[in-house]
Order: sequence, then structure tokens, then C-alpha cells
Amino acid sequence: MSTLYSTSYQPYSGNLPLPLKEAIEEICRYFKVSEVPVLLGDKYHIVVPVILKVAIPSRGSVGGIDIKESEPLLIQMSINHYPLIAPFILSDRIDFPVPHLSHLYATAAGEPARICLVRGNPHEWFGNKRMADLLWATEEWFYKAATGKLDTDGNEFDPVRLINYTGYHVYQYETMRDIVNAAVPFLPDYPLAGLFSVASEDSKDKGNSSTFTTQKVLTAYEMTEAVKLMGRTEIVNESRVNRNLLSIVVWHPENLANDLYQTGYPRNYKGLKEYFDSAKIPIDEILQFLVNKRWLGTEMMPIIHAVRRSKKIVGFNGEYDFFNLAIIPALLKGKIQDRSIVTLHSHIEPFSSSLANKISGEMHDTNTIYIGAGSLGSKMVMHDARSGNLNMGVCDEKPLLAHNMVRHALYSSHIGQNKAEAIVAELKKMYTTDLKRNFIAYPDAAHFLSDPLLAPYELLVDTTASINTQNWLVQKKFSKEITIARGELVDQGRVGLFYIEGKNRNPRLDDLVNLAYFRSVVNKDLEQWRKEDVKRNIDTLDIGMGCSSNTVVMPDDIISFHAANFSRTLNLANVSGSTKGLFYVSCGKLLPGSEIKDTSEWVLPFDCFNCLLDSGWELRFIGGLSQRLISISNLHAPRETGGVLIGMISHKTKSIHVFDILEAPVDSKATSSSFTRGTQGLKETVNDFLERSGNMIQYIGEWHTHPMNLESPSAQDINTVSELFPKNEDIGIPTISVIVTKEKILPYVFS
Repeated sequence: MSTLYSTSYQPYSGNLPLPLKEAIEEICRYFKVSEVPVLLGDKYHIVVPVILKVAIPSRGSVGGIDIKESEPLLIQMSINHYPLIAPFILSDRIDFPVPHLSHLYATAAGEPARICLVRGNPHEWFGNKRMADLLWATEEWFYKAATGKLDTDGNEFDPVRLINYTGYHVYQYETMRDIVNAAVPFLPDYPLAGLFSVASEDSKDKGNSSTFTTQKVLTAYEMTEAVKLMGRTEIVNESRVNRNLLSIVVWHPENLANDLYQTGYPRNYKGLKEYFDSAKIPIDEILQFLVNKRWLGTEMMPIIHAVRRSKKIVGFNGEYDFFNLAIIPALLKGKIQDRSIVTLHSHIEPFSSSLANKISGEMHDTNTIYIGAGSLGSKMVMHDARSGNLNMGVCDEKPLLAHNMVRHALYSSHIGQNKAEAIVAELKKMYTTDLKRNFIAYPDAAHFLSDPLLAPYELLVDTTASINTQNWLVQKKFSKEITIARGELVDQGRVGLFYIEGKNRNPRLDDLVNLAYFRSVVNKDLEQWRKEDVKRNIDTLDIGMGCSSNTVVMPDDIISFHAANFSRTLNLANVSGSTKGLFYVSCGKLLPGSEIKDTSEWVLPFDCFNCLLDSGWELRFIGGLSQRLISISNLHAPRETGGVLIGMISHKTKSIHVFDILEAPVDSKATSSSFTRGTQGLKETVNDFLERSGNMIQYIGEWHTHPMNLESPSAQDINTVSELFPKNEDIGIPTISVIVTKEKILPYVFS
């Protein structure tokens, strides 16, 4: 009897494509031979037999593994798809010591051992390699096999590698490990546990390319109800259906450790019985029992074989190597026929928070509530969720409508549902295996959120672009410390603005929002936005008969661009407990040649003063400005000086934001007891602020000094206020007079 597989192959008689001819020439050069046989492996592949010289240690292979000095190999190449399909190295030896070697691919029973040269995708690896590189890697593999250096992962066991498999079986490794460790049998006489699984498969080709997802462990008591669900089908779309299935995990009756590799997987039921007989598992008895109980019919059934190793599996927290098979029973008179098809599947971990953390390289666990689940908010929620955050609330009172499909993270299956509830439903589907997930939908306006509902959250992100929501957040007194952030898109999406409050809500949200207007005086991108905004008409979108919506025409990729920038900024800022706020600007590319850029500014806390007349008004000076005023007072002492305040006024929140001051014009008059502000050049300077900011930053009031430390308005001050009051009332602003002493800021607001 021959000891080589190649003796059963016939010479290849067809015409070889040029890439294969060149590959064979390269093989000849590498092995320094004039020619090599070209054999027909199967209808898709040729194989080239060669003899590889292996550097064997003088005392023989380490561990007594039978690696020979001259190893017969087969180089398998795709006839029509080389070099896009990489060559594979097969052992030509029927007696190759497969059970004692790692880094082998699983193959069908009776096929040659297939050498695994790279951990990743072999076809991608070969994409920038030559045949000589592959053969050199093969030499290295056999040298390591002979010297006991194949395994480089320390005291861990390398699992069997898979490459040709039908589909996937999704379950948490640690869950399956715990089931086997508990060894609580589903049936008293057999070492197995029953599992409830769902197969997602091709609706036209049942059983082909299936993905199984195991959802829970079954007890025998639960089987009666569970069997009623088996075989039920849910249509996912035109090409995929979900089908309920019974699956099982089986193990050695005594759960003994076994470090031998089994790479030959069965392709039919006869082979399956032989495979499990060698593992001391009575699979025929088990499956026939299930058939007799009518728990198994002709539906496909996944089978997980748990093989205990003596060491921890590389990359996993456990010592079990799981082999995933599936059988499609062909029954005749209640018996499973030997011809029943058996397929091989690859284990895949389900999407979980830990897996998301691992893949994204980030740990998102801040308990966050998103206010607004529109196009921007939905994308930010999904960015956060896909990094593993299980603690999120989503608040939005509106339903998802058809026109939202242009820019929303959700799809048409959710049209008509409340946006918050729909997103939370999707988050729960993403994290089916995480029992500690905490996703909550609040299908209502933000101002209906009570303190108990908000109490668990550490971070609140507002993406509504709503002035009302902004005002509510500004005025809201939260029961505990919470970080507030807000994102909005302006200038038809060219500019994105993102704000994060500082510690103790200072700088506050409105401080940062209004700062964006003030920065337009020096920032060309913001200045362009403000100037365009003055003349821009809001687009009205007709979304139904007699129904319209104010909107901004903007493509989805621009929304996604800014959402990604905001999410990265929120994650990288590490704002917890920061004494400064953050003002971030991102500029997107709307036209060819336009620039993509971003800027960020850490903003000092504002200096806040309540009106001394108990009017309810609050003055909020940008950080450092009040100290500047005091310095000016001391600099000009003993003479008084003064000027005007530049900023914004909000009647809704009764807040006055002071961003700058203009000092005394040259025609002003000052003594040690009085100050009369002049006007020369003042109008032009104020108008420049107004123009650059798009009519937002403007004159808001007066300031003057009392270097003699008089802490109340003088008679002249009262007269000045009386003159200004009717003029300010006509333009709709309160009359503001700020007195600056050597040490204090004393604000008076008359309204």
C-alpha cells in the first residue's frame, strides 16, 4: 500500500495559464530541478509534488514527532484563480503525524494534511509575496515542527485552524466553557447539553452558508415548549430567513484532557459516527434518542464538540477547543441514514461590549443620555454603542418618517416608530448576550425628564439644534453633577460646532454657544457662516399633502463626518471633572479644493455676577475679562475711566454674556469723581463686531470705574441711566451699568 497521496493522482493534461507556468518555473528554480510533475488534484486545482529538505536536529525531531529529513509535499494551486487564490502546502504523506502538530488546517477526513503558514488570510498574505517566499515559509514551518518551536504562545494550546467551512456558529466562548465545566447533562445518560439556536440562512438554499446563533441553554423540562418553536421561520429579507433550531454541545463522558489534534472532519453521518467513536461519545445513540422523542426531525442540527486540552486555549479564557459541526438528517423509517450531510462551521464570538472594546481599542462606559435622536444624534449614539457602551438613554418625542431615511442611522423597517424607542430596540439587538446592558428610551420632549430619571447619568449630549432645549438645559438645576455637551451643524453643514461644559457647569452651555458667535470676529470660517446666515432663507421641505418641515439641505456623508468628529472629540476630551469647557469647530469639505480642518479651544470658567438690584439678571464675563477691568481701574486711578460692553443678551434665560470691552474713546472726559464717555470711532468699531458676527455680537451696556471705591451708583450715574433707559427700551435691551472699583465688579441692570 502506497504511503503517498500523489500516487493516486493523474497527470494534468490541460493547458496551463501563464501565471501557473511562471509559478512552476519558480518552483523548479527554488528546488534546483529542471522540471516537476504537474498532477490533477481535482477539477479546480493542480498539485505539484516536491521533496523538501528539513534541517533535523542531530538526535531527531524534538518530542519524537516524525518529521523526516526529506518531506514529500504537494503544492496545490488554483487552475483559474492563481495567484489571487494563494497556493497551499499539503503533506504528501498518508502517515504524516497530524495528531501531534499544531498550525494545521482542518480538512475533510481522508484528505492530505494542509499546512497553515500564516495566522491571517493566506490569500491576502500572498498578495505581495512570490512563490519563493511561500516555499521559504514552508521550510521555516518544518524546521520549527522538527525542533518543537511551532507553538510560540507560551503555556497555551493553539486551536485547530479552519479555512474551508460552510458557515459560522455564534456563541460566547466563556458561556459554552461554563456549560461544559458544569457538566449538567441535558439527558441523564449522555454527556451533552441542549441549546436553543437560530439559523440565519439562504431562503432558497436551506442549510447552505448558514450562520447559527446560540441563544440559551435548555433543560429537559423546557424541551416540550422549546420543540414547539423549532423549525419556525422568520423572513429577514428577500434572501435570508431565520429558523429556530435545537443544537447540542457534547463532551467526553469523563471530561478527560486530550492534546491530540483531529483535523479530519466528517462529511456525512457515517464519518460523524466514526469521528465521535474515537472521542468516546455515543453520538448515534444521542441523535437517535432525539429522533425518537421527536425533538429532531429533518431540520439541520448544529453539534458542538468540546475537546478539553491540558492548557488554556490561545486567545480565550478556557481550556476547551470547540469543533462546530452540523448535520442535516436524512431519515428512513425513523433512522438517520449514513448519507446524511455533515458540514463544518467556524466559531465566532457574538457582538458584546467586551468584543467591541477589544476591536475598537476603546472603553466606553460613561452613563450617557442623548437628547435628540435625529440624523446627528442617531449617528453619535451608534458610534458610542459600537465602542461597547452599555449604559445609554435616548430621548426624542418624534417618530421616524420616510424622508428621514436620507440622513438617519436607522432603516426603513422603523418608519412610524418613535425614534428613541427604535434606536434602543436596535441597541438591544446588537447586545443580546450582555445581561447588564442598560439602554432606555424616553419617547418624550427633554423638558419632561424628571430628576429621578436623569439622576443615573454622568453625561448629557444634546443634538437637537433646538433653542428651547438649549434654554431648558441652561436653566435646569440638576440634582447631581453632570457634564453637558451639545453638537450642531451650521452653514449648511460646512461647519460643525461642539461644546462641552466645564466643572460645576462653568463655562455653561450658553457661554460656549455664544462664544461661537464672538469667535466669528477673528475666525474666518465662523465669520463666513455668520455673514451667510444673515442672508440665508430656511428651506421648506414638503413631506406630505399640506405638511412641510423646515430643514437644511445637506447630504448624509456631511452629517456622518461631523458626527464622527464630535464622537472622537467627546471621547478624547476626557472631560470628567475638567475645570475648563471645550469649544470645538470642524469644517467639512463641500466643494472640490475646499479645506477640511478642525480647531479646539479650552475655555476658562466665566466670572458670574448677579444684578445688585435683584432684577434676576446675571452677567457672565468671559474668563479673565473681569480681572482686566479691575486692572484698568487701578491703572487709571485716581481718575475714572470707562467704555462699553460687547456681548449678547438672552431675555429667555436672563443672562448677559460679556465677551469684550471697548475702552474710553479719545473724546471722553474724566476726573477723579466723574466720567463722560465720548463717541469718536465707537460706532464703527461696534458695527464691525455686528457685521462679522452676523448681527449677534453687539453693544450691550456701559462700564466705568470708581477708583475711590464707591460701591454704589453716583448721582451722575443715575442721570446717565435715565438718559439711556428709553433708548435701550426702544431697541429691546435692558440698560446695563457696570461699576468697577479697585477690587470689585458691581453690575446694575435696569429693565
